[in-house]
Amino acid sequence: MNKSLLSLAFMLLSIQVFCQKTEFGISLNSGLFSFSGSSATGTSFMLMNSASGHDMGYTNNPYGSRNGLCSGVSVQLQRIARRNLIAGIDFGYENLKSKVIINQILLGGLSSSNYYAANGQTFLNYQNLNLFGYLGYRCEIKKFSFDMTGGFDISQCLTARESGSADIATGDHYSTDVDRKTISIDVRPRIQISATYHYIGLYLGYSYGLANYMNGLSGGTDDCYAREIRFGVNYHFRMTR
Repeated sequence: MNKSLLSLAFMLLSIQVFCQKTEFGISLNSGLFSFSGSSATGTSFMLMNSASGHDMGYTNNPYGSRNGLCSGVSVQLQRIARRNLIAGIDFGYENLKSKVIINQILLGGLSSSNYYAANGQTFLNYQNLNLFGYLGYRCEIKKFSFDMTGGFDISQCLTARESGSADIATGDHYSTDVDRKTISIDVRPRIQISATYHYIGLYLGYSYGLANYMNGLSGGTDDCYAREIRFGVNYHFRMTR
């Protein structure tokens, strides 16, 4: 993490010699978050330790390949060089959420008679701090500017919790609330495009995680990687030449 910060700082300082202007901004974003890889799944089942059902079990595989809605806020500092080259850094907080459909509940022991058809879903909720360092190019057309950037997210996981809820035909309700933190840092290559008019802009980005979220779990060879589609609005509240 410290080496990455030093690299980003050097990148910003090196372009300052050719800097035409500096932009400061704040962004609000939403998006879609899910997992990919051989172990990501669209459906799973809950294992419950007792018939009481509440906070007494867990989802067999909570790493959903279905999209969950995410949100975040960040601040940016970027420098625009004379040839419209961009170097920037973006730091913020994000709440990521993936989803898996629950179609069965297993009560008690591993017996076929203990499986019940269910209707529900489980979310994996991540609270992260995210640092995005990037380079890119700006195209200006009258009062509009279009930025194409690429770089790396360095995402630090603060908390990770499974939150599941499902019902069976008898009307019984079951839920889960489990700590699911397996990694601390995920590095994600990211590409992003944005369009800005005066001080207001819209952007769309995609990032793909390199950390295996199931590394070290039982079985150990399973693959499960984060992916995120991010879209949002930003406001450049200060611009200097």
